[in-house]
Amino acid sequence: MVTKEKIVENELMKEIVSIRVDALWKMLSQKNDGFFPEPYEEGATGKFDNKGAIFIPGGLIYKDVDEMPICYDNNSAVTPESFRKKVREAMQYDNATLLFPDGIAAGINLDSGFFSKAARHIYTFRETAFRRKKRIKDHIYFTVISDDIIRSHCPTYIPQPYGARTRISSCAAVGLIDPPLFFLYCKTHFNLSIDQAERFAEQLDKAQKPAITNDGTVLYQPYLIICHGTRYKENSLTGLTRLLGIGNFGEFATFSFEQIN
Repeated sequence: MVTKEKIVENELMKEIVSIRVDALWKMLSQKNDGFFPEPYEEGATGKFDNKGAIFIPGGLIYKDVDEMPICYDNNSAVTPESFRKKVREAMQYDNATLLFPDGIAAGINLDSGFFSKAARHIYTFRETAFRRKKRIKDHIYFTVISDDIIRSHCPTYIPQPYGARTRISSCAAVGLIDPPLFFLYCKTHFNLSIDQAERFAEQLDKAQKPAITNDGTVLYQPYLIICHGTRYKENSLTGLTRLLGIGNFGEFATFSFEQIN
């Protein structure tokens, strides 16, 4: 099981917590003035997290929504300070932020349909393969839909219908939860050559490891982090932060500031 210390003790989460603390002061002020957003309203954010965010290990992404390769300004001399500055800047953009050991790609538009289809196929085939009954007729109506996958990676107080940020992050997490099947799906979907498959396998392996500087500082852990702009609970004070890909299917963590009740 992933420990709380491992989740928090990295520069990415430290910066996100710092940004959420800033939002916390704004929410306390709005609560005092009678402008506190309702639990399921957007806007439980501050100056630096107003658009929310999705942080994804970059090695999971082969192409963007336009089927273009991912480009970013790689800098071999990444420091904790420069990394945290780039994280704060990235939260001013819509879409996803991809994390690499040597840089960040911000504002990347991803194909939600691709990840939904990948997750559905992978878990439908996996569940069918491990069923005890061998008769094909017993399985013809079995299928896993994307809502099943999303619901399994969300707290019960996040209701349907799920938003785009919740949907794409929950389905993209399959790349960290089941990398071998995700690799095979991508290899078939993109019709990768031997050389392309080898390069993608290498980057997918790197995506499963934390990014660590030369002095031992952990920049980020190999998780998906989703900063929501909604509280979702009556006693929460800021937008919910979810962490996915921290273990097996259905495992996730949440971070929030809550009133004691």
